[in-house]
Amino acid sequence: MRHSSAFNNYAASRRLLGIFYVGTIVVFSLVALTTNMAVQLLGKTDPSTGEWFKNVLVCTFAFEFASLVFDIAGFGIEKRFNRSTEPLRVYLWKWCRATFKHALLMLSLVFVLTAAFRIGSYFGLALAVILFSVLLISKQVEVARYLSDLEFDEPSQEMRATFLQNRPGTIGLVLARNTEFGFTGGIVGLPHAESLVIPQSWLYKLTSQELWAEITRRNAAVTCGSRNRGVYGAITFTTIGVLLSAFLTEHLLGQSPSTSAGIVNLSLVFTLWSFMGLLLLPFLSQRGVIEVDQKAMAKGVSKDLLRQTAEKIDAQMEDEKERSDTVQFIFHPIPTTKRRMSYVEHGTMSGAWQVARYAVYLSIVGLGLLGRAVHCNAGKFELWSMLPAD
Repeated sequence: MRHSSAFNNYAASRRLLGIFYVGTIVVFSLVALTTNMAVQLLGKTDPSTGEWFKNVLVCTFAFEFASLVFDIAGFGIEKRFNRSTEPLRVYLWKWCRATFKHALLMLSLVFVLTAAFRIGSYFGLALAVILFSVLLISKQVEVARYLSDLEFDEPSQEMRATFLQNRPGTIGLVLARNTEFGFTGGIVGLPHAESLVIPQSWLYKLTSQELWAEITRRNAAVTCGSRNRGVYGAITFTTIGVLLSAFLTEHLLGQSPSTSAGIVNLSLVFTLWSFMGLLLLPFLSQRGVIEVDQKAMAKGVSKDLLRQTAEKIDAQMEDEKERSDTVQFIFHPIPTTKRRMSYVEHGTMSGAWQVARYAVYLSIVGLGLLGRAVHCNAGKFELWSMLPAD
């Protein structure tokens, strides 16, 4: 039974959570920057290295634990719509582990960015951002395993044989075991060293033809260059954002990013930059989805099979067949199946596959605070580093 009320509709409920989660962080960032809150609380300079460390440690864990109320709301939505059978106590234990690990990753990047700026100024900062962005892309499976209970396996010999024709060159298959409904895997690894991650549950939730269609699509995303454009676009967006954030922190706010107050302000400015990305990058992602659909059809996937496969996968993710133009443009880098099918046969389209969600994943490199707040992964540890893909 379907309901029109936002509180009785899964996709609308998640979207509303994302609006409040992201909106609260963005408003807080604006208020903190305009009132120079970081300097007021932490001081203009750090008396010692120990004081600097204490300040960034307190700020990092304050953010992590302030997120609890929103993450629990996300858990509540999953329970309300019967997408999770986990007791709250189990969820909270997993949340503590995932949050602690996320905080350690954030702190590591605080140290790296601070040291890079002290040693090499803006050049050092740019180099550090690019290197860590490349590292996170190349080690996405390891980051996902680190932050959650995801487990990854090699496919069986039988499956390798079945889908051999869909794995040209170095593109191989990896199976992910998890209980998260919205997990869809994706494409991981650096360009020319990619792997296709698919949920193990798809082996029985999708027919062999549907699985073939989706693997063909993801191979096409690599071979046509759309996935590469998504990765390079996200790295470029992140690097520009960090450099701009550091410049504004130093020259507009009067704080060196090497101080605790300065690195906090850099984080807040980059969070606003990430918010701009949430509004602008989905356009390129949407075009990338349709581009890959078109390439899959050129490789022999029929439109009916494409629609059937997309509808099954979407039913696990958000199960939303209709969206207004405004909602689609602002909140969803993956168009509805209906929109995809309406464009798939109308001229060649070019985009950047998953650029919006790769940018969300990489936002931690700039100490952005929105990486785990977007509606699709709020409170879902399995998706913090591997956001849903079409």
